[in-house]
Amino acid sequence: MRAFNQLKADTKHKATLKTILLWNNLERMVAYRRYDDILRHLPDPKSAIEARMAAIVIKEKGLEMELQSDLPRPPGATKPAPTEADSEIPKIQPERQLPGVKQARIPMVLDSALLYECLLATGKEDKAHELMVMVTDFEPTGNTYAMFIERTNRLGKIKIRTALAERGSERVPEDEIWRITNMVIRGTRGGK
Repeated sequence: MRAFNQLKADTKHKATLKTILLWNNLERMVAYRRYDDILRHLPDPKSAIEARMAAIVIKEKGLEMELQSDLPRPPGATKPAPTEADSEIPKIQPERQLPGVKQARIPMVLDSALLYECLLATGKEDKAHELMVMVTDFEPTGNTYAMFIERTNRLGKIKIRTALAERGSERVPEDEIWRITNMVIRGTRGGK
């Protein structure tokens, strides 16, 4: 976190390094309620998560995606020729693979829930709701809703937690509703 604070994103390479630090320390930064620092570097969390979802779809379809980098290419490296599979790549620019950032559903959901907390805590409830809807539509499981409800529990947002639990209970398979119920109960035990 100290490196994140001290690094000035005045070049493309430094901005990439700062982004790597952010994603790899997001949970800790949210735990310390560094919401403004996170949102200052990542002002549009929905777009960032949307790019991650596009990369996950590409990976799940088994499509190759050129890893972009602002670092120079090694001598002799060439850009691959476009293939038919390239037409299946989503229109949204996929997130480029960064060290330590997993392009998989569960880590993406966790990062989304953490960013959801940042948005809620800074009074951006509409943006938080849009992010939650996008992610829960992409990965509609009891575990996904539980991660988002956990964030509302931490902030003491009772009305939002209730609405989120109702939405989840309507959309997840019946055998996963217990995850949502348990997280709501966990929030009420804290006196919130």
